[in-house]
Amino acid sequence: MPTTTAGQAAVLTSEEKDFADRAIAAHSGAPGALLGILERIQEHHPHKYLSSGILEYVAEKTDIPLAQVYSVVTFFALFNLEPQGDHTICICRGTACHTRGSRNLLQRLRLELGLPEEGQDGADKICATTPIAAFRCARWPASGSARWPLSWRWTTPFTAT
Repeated sequence: MPTTTAGQAAVLTSEEKDFADRAIAAHSGAPGALLGILERIQEHHPHKYLSSGILEYVAEKTDIPLAQVYSVVTFFALFNLEPQGDHTICICRGTACHTRGSRNLLQRLRLELGLPEEGQDGADKICATTPIAAFRCARWPASGSARWPLSWRWTTPFTAT
């Protein structure tokens, strides 16, 4: 994992660099390559986040300005700039999911699992809920993981008429 000292940028391990290089090579030339690269790197990290060191490395290796890399990471709710708990449950709060009851789902989930309210960290960092507005959920409301909606397992997809 990257380490930092006062006044120095994060130092990446050779394993982190090797994995990043493989992710960059796998997505090289593909439309939206940066999204795929960053998603793959974040999923690989044990705490499911992107450190400043890895963002700088990706920017350098892809010849994408660091400001552009940060703009992508901060725009999409999928990406994390802080270490995450072992399990993150994302509940979509977009319009389609809201009308299908995602607020009640989120409240019930927090109550039943004893999870903190939004904006509060659980003391153990084992599990947290994260409200998101996911563009992928329009056909699979109302819950999902950071990567894919989960509710397709429990509900029938619908099409608005």
